Amino acid sequence: MKRQVFSLIFIVWARFFGLFVILPVLSAYASGEAWQIGLAVGAYALSQIMFAAPFGHLSDKIGRKKALALGIAIYGLGSVLCAIFSDSIYLLILGRFIQGAGAVGAVASAFIADIVPENSRSKYMALLGMGVGMAFVIAMISSPIIASYLGLSALFWLCALLCVISAVILLGLAEPEKHEHNESTTTYELIKNKNVRILSLSNFFQKMFLNAFFVSIGLVLVGQMGFERASLWQIYALCAVFGFFSMGVAGFLGDAKGKAKELFFASVIIFALSLLVFLISPSFENILFAFVGAVLFFIAFSLQEPILQSQMSKLTKAKRGVALGVLNACGYGGSFVGSLLGASYFAPYVMLALCVLWVLMLAKLDRI
Repeated sequence: MKRQVFSLIFIVWARFFGLFVILPVLSAYASGEAWQIGLAVGAYALSQIMFAAPFGHLSDKIGRKKALALGIAIYGLGSVLCAIFSDSIYLLILGRFIQGAGAVGAVASAFIADIVPENSRSKYMALLGMGVGMAFVIAMISSPIIASYLGLSALFWLCALLCVISAVILLGLAEPEKHEHNESTTTYELIKNKNVRILSLSNFFQKMFLNAFFVSIGLVLVGQMGFERASLWQIYALCAVFGFFSMGVAGFLGDAKGKAKELFFASVIIFALSLLVFLISPSFENILFAFVGAVLFFIAFSLQEPILQSQMSKLTKAKRGVALGVLNACGYGGSFVGSLLGASYFAPYVMLALCVLWVLMLAKLDRI
């Protein structure tokens, strides 16, 4: 079982690395108008919205392994297209859309939940969160360096290579055994569940904030302030270190100590503080403020990341694939909206207002 779980954690790691490694540099390296660059960032998320829930449903029907293999193949095809046509903004947008069509993040999470005993699930979900954290750390540091020496296309070729490695690993995994559950929950009833809605909207806001940050910081720091693209790793490396440790703390406290709700509240408050720091220094005129704001931002993001998936997986058994698909679809919906919002001057004001709404919404979340 452990070999299967760690193999799946690597596949999830590769998938998140492929997402994170593109985000920090796409707005700084892609050629086009601000709205076109935002669309290139968000096209991946747009197709994820369309296919995340269907892939989760498909995995419940045909099995996790087959659905995962199909998604990896589609994502690899999109990566190759982006690598070949990285200089053409419209073909880059198309390639990003195809990348996102391989929407198997929820399938991999459901796969792990299927093969791990109930009493050990928190531990392995925490390890999954740590794997995502490692992907984040490595991507934030390596992305600007690789792009500065080899160009944007090299990052997409790297994504394609990771797809090949993931496919080879997947071949050696056994399909998880199907379990019959007494739940009669329909998909509609699942979506009507208050906790499902709150967790899904939280994922929407969290991913919206993340993409808005990456689009705006690349456009402002590089485009307006003349910050060296090759030096972006200095900001991202510091963020990654704090984010990595925050994910570890959240993975432990959220499940093992049952403090998920408190962590959600804390993260939203830190999000608000980071936005206030950015607003104190208009247009990032003070680099120190940019560093402090960015670090606070990623601490907030990282406190939520490892517990969203694990909390949702506890809500249902028979419809776990669909539930995680809904969660991921909402997250990618937020990513798409955030990619467009990030090109707007009003982004931090909108996000700050949403923090208030978010807190009020979380007050109604039941402990799971």
